[in-house]
Amino acid sequence: MNRFEILVLNTAAEVYTKYCSIADCMSFLRRIGRTNNFSIVVHKGKRSLFIEKLDPATLAKELNDFQNQP
Repeated sequence: MNRFEILVLNTAAEVYTKYCSIADCMSFLRRIGRTNNFSIVVHKGKRSLFIEKLDPATLAKELNDFQNQP
């Protein structure tokens, strides 16, 4: 199963919220305005990616690149 899931973690590394689309995640981060307070864990199938403290443009690029991998 290749389910794409984005987990937004708070500073205590607890799951703050989950998203299944990049647009929803980016909308949340823009709404909050404090992207440096959160870490992102993305997983799809057996692969995962951990992202910490990136600007929104770079974060969106990293998420899109990861989602488009076969």
